[in-house]
Amino acid sequence: MSSLAVNAPSPTRRDGEGFVFVSYSRADRAFVEELCAALTEVGVACWFDVNIPTGARWDEELRDRVDQAAALVVVMSPTGEASPWIRLEVGRALNRGVPVHPLLLDGRRFDWLAHLQYEAVQPGQVLPSNELVERLRAAVAAPA
Repeated sequence: MSSLAVNAPSPTRRDGEGFVFVSYSRADRAFVEELCAALTEVGVACWFDVNIPTGARWDEELRDRVDQAAALVVVMSPTGEASPWIRLEVGRALNRGVPVHPLLLDGRRFDWLAHLQYEAVQPGQVLPSNELVERLRAAVAAPA
């Protein structure tokens, strides 16, 4: 996913600036755009796949971004559950020790993430709970 720190340059852990990687299904893009804009407003830079440079290899770019992320938020929905990309991104994050925070947008929790606590998005809600926002803010602020 691509840099969305609202028109800011693509954040990278190598630059010392943390960011949250958002893993999602294309069907949920409108929500993810709102989520990242709201998180950015409260000091949590986000990255999702809207600005991958032309000519870049998607698989390499996504792998590198997961590796550099301070945390990963996975947006759970019925279409997300069927996405092989979400499984790859979350699997890489878990293998690399990147904290994963499931956010249930619609449907049910992913069975393969049953070992992780998740948070449900309430109707009309964009930002997750204050507790999760604070955890993301702390992850982003932590040194790489």
